[in-house]
Amino acid sequence: MNNRPGIGIILKKPVALGQREINVNWRDFGVGIIKVGANAVTGNIGNLPENIVDIGAAIGVAQEPGEIAWLLICSALTQAMVNVIGDNQDLLQEASQGKEVKEDKLREILEQLFNQCLEKLETEEITIYQDFFECPQKFAVVAEIKTPFAEWLQAEFNLKPAQAETISNRLPTEFLYAVYSEFILPTSVRC
Repeated sequence: MNNRPGIGIILKKPVALGQREINVNWRDFGVGIIKVGANAVTGNIGNLPENIVDIGAAIGVAQEPGEIAWLLICSALTQAMVNVIGDNQDLLQEASQGKEVKEDKLREILEQLFNQCLEKLETEEITIYQDFFECPQKFAVVAEIKTPFAEWLQAEFNLKPAQAETISNRLPTEFLYAVYSEFILPTSVRC
């Protein structure tokens, strides 16, 4: 996406499991499964994206840097949207007359929005550079997904355009926090 010189990591959607040689790190896989179970039991579903990235890395799903970057961006962006929706839950329920979207359905919808956004941008390679971590909220994908996210909020929750735009405008800040929380956790980083 950037025309900067230098070395960057091109985002690459992870290859399907059936098309990849799998090398499982059983210790990391077990830890990831335990974390998923613990978070599910305690209702702490906000940590599930992080756990999924851990499990994916443990079974060899994301071995190439571009695939790891893809998972990081996807997980952080999904988490940012979930956080924004959670922070505005009262407004959304009031506007939609009490309609609730279940967490699993919400994640599925948000992943579809993310994939649609990436398809739009796929005319060019999407690259992250070293300075991505200095200012992740300015990443082109985040700016690109704000509009479809706002449109989805209007359609799903019957929000007025200004309300949906206000909520959607919080995505960059939430994405910043989500990237940092994904990146700095020791179990998410594979050396």
